[in-house]
Amino acid sequence: MTAHALGLDEARRIAVRAAMLDAERPAGLLPMIEQLAMLRVELTTTVCPAADHVAWSRLGDGYRPEETEEALADGRLFERAWMLRPMHDLGLYLAEMR
Repeated sequence: MTAHALGLDEARRIAVRAAMLDAERPAGLLPMIEQLAMLRVELTTTVCPAADHVAWSRLGDGYRPEETEEALADGRLFERAWMLRPMHDLGLYLAEMR
């Protein structure tokens, strides 16, 4: 097996793309959270809530902060351990929640 070493620029591009911070914007809040696997919720806000800051930095001006509350209220997202997660991932956490 041969190892492949990444250069710093290549590694940086991969990390930025994986964090969804490149020029291509996600289609919406739920697809963004699904790709990131979670959205952190923090009670302390400096500029804005952390979840809103992260979502806006990836979705841009099309993001509306009330989207997060709506997605929680209508069951598309759930909160576990200060993280918002897609409802279809709930089964992964049920054993731990019991």
